Amino acid sequence: MLKTLLRPTMLSALLLAANTGVQAQALFDDSDQTLRIPLVMVMNTDGTANEYYSVTLRLASANPLVFALQSAAPGDESQVDGSEPFFDTATNRITLDNVQANIGGETLYYDLSMQFGAQGFSVTSLVPRDTANSDSGEQGSSGTSNFTEESGYRLTSAAASSTVELADGSFRTYFTDGYHVDIFTATSADGLNWSTPEYIQGITAQNRDGDPVFHAPSVIRLEDGSFLMAYQSTTEGSGGTQSSTIYLATSTDGVTFSGSSTEPSVMPWSGGLEVRSPGLIQLDGTTLRIYYEDYFSKLRSALSTDGGASWTPEGEIGLSGASGLYPSLDDPEIVRLASGEYRLYFAGTPVSEVTDTTASRGDIYAATSTDGLNFTMEQGLQIAGSASRRVSSPDVLTLSSGGTRLYFREITYDASGLPVYQEGCSYCGNIGSAFSRQ
Repeated sequence: MLKTLLRPTMLSALLLAANTGVQAQALFDDSDQTLRIPLVMVMNTDGTANEYYSVTLRLASANPLVFALQSAAPGDESQVDGSEPFFDTATNRITLDNVQANIGGETLYYDLSMQFGAQGFSVTSLVPRDTANSDSGEQGSSGTSNFTEESGYRLTSAAASSTVELADGSFRTYFTDGYHVDIFTATSADGLNWSTPEYIQGITAQNRDGDPVFHAPSVIRLEDGSFLMAYQSTTEGSGGTQSSTIYLATSTDGVTFSGSSTEPSVMPWSGGLEVRSPGLIQLDGTTLRIYYEDYFSKLRSALSTDGGASWTPEGEIGLSGASGLYPSLDDPEIVRLASGEYRLYFAGTPVSEVTDTTASRGDIYAATSTDGLNFTMEQGLQIAGSASRRVSSPDVLTLSSGGTRLYFREITYDASGLPVYQEGCSYCGNIGSAFSRQ
């Protein structure tokens, strides 16, 4: 059965839902040293039906902590409720939230991560929880967003915006056109009504057939008032294959940028590890961090201590409490809070909303961190999608006048489930916004 669970054609991750009032779905019993996972869902990427298994692991080593597979049998599909756990075949990683451990007559709860290898399932993270089910259920099923959506669209036929506030209190936004080919910019006095967009200068393709094409900008204003942009460059290879790389560019006026895809990259495409959707933040004078998603839609980060001249990959970020989310997270956006903590916004889809390999909706979530590397999910949605619309590409701005504005991309779908065709292209989308007084 292990061979079946680890088939490379499956794209999934073992995430265990912790529903309020529901018994923990993984149980460690100290009396027989076993970890029982009653129901594991394996989602096939070849269009065939999902598969479910009941898995038992036995403790093989206490130092280091390693579990061996004891058994894997077909699961009881009558118990399927959309919150089933996953095994991530791309990374061979298992993440279990809210594991009940019966140890020496005491009941404890843990968040547990394991990496599968030649020795078995090695425990890479074991974090105690204060109480059972503190996640309060599947993401998106509970909690209240602080954001109120604002009527209308800020921009049409646009995607992946990044907005900064200027010294005079006005705003400049950068965004990808509907074809995901070029980067445009526009200005606004109020952050809601925007000027006619124009191409940025210096790194623009300016044609639909450009190769490479530039998109997904993330722009910050540095302490000296200049602009620093991270952006994605995508090149199409033979047979329709694509490779994406992240580059930096700088500007003194916010319109003309220096930098091109001939310069050294922040994070290069290498051996199939495509990188995309950068989210940039300045930690202090010369220290920068960039968040991005890899080929498997895992969120990662890299650090620069020399103003972006060189970068050190930091690996996949930690994200606890992400139970119930399909393991494909997109479009990271990072902000620094007044408390010094970090809040990460990203797009995701509940497992219960996924049919075969097609997500029927997308939502925007948030997670917080004290170190910018290990995050804990916040409850509830920031912006909710539905069967008729998918929201993604969060762009978050803390306003000097108070409050926070969140811009997002929205794609609407007709009754047949197809994206609404607009202004010459499908999947163009529009930019909406929401406001929070916090």
